[in-house]
Amino acid sequence: MTKIGDKEMDQHDRELLDKQMRRLTQPENYGVIGVMLAVMFLVGMTLGGIVFPHQSEPAQIASIE
Repeated sequence: MTKIGDKEMDQHDRELLDKQMRRLTQPENYGVIGVMLAVMFLVGMTLGGIVFPHQSEPAQIASIE
């Protein structure tokens, strides 16, 4: 009588486990994520400048001459 889990894994079992584990882990694409964040920031700044334009007059600075 054998207990569940006492059997050692053979090569076929390891290959099946590797295939299953590959689906669980996501690839690390930090470069793509960084580029996407930079693009989203620039698009947000551009749209914010178009939708909410700067409406006040520039401040006048007093000078002593």
